[in-house]
Amino acid sequence: MPPIKIPSVPKSAYNPKRPAGDLLLAHIANLERALGRRPKNRKGKLNEGEAAAYIRHLSRHLHHRILLPTLPKVATVVGVGLMTAPAPPRKTPARKKPARTSSRKKR
Repeated sequence: MPPIKIPSVPKSAYNPKRPAGDLLLAHIANLERALGRRPKNRKGKLNEGEAAAYIRHLSRHLHHRILLPTLPKVATVVGVGLMTAPAPPRKTPARKKPARTSSRKKR
């Protein structure tokens, strides 16, 4: 099979000072939805450089939150493996409740 020739990208394809187009803004809105955020109306407020930096930021958060889930607990011969976090120390010792006294008056 012959190789597929792909033309080079023109230099005018990316201008960091040009206002961001609808495709970039839709991409930002989809990334925000994937992270559980409410998408904002950013029409005319971002340029391509700012949009690229924000997409990089959102993609990094998505990668760490969804694509790198927390590691499961691993059972070992001694017990639960080292991947589990130890219980935090109690700040104050538990207090015993005072004994209830009868509410009847002695005669």
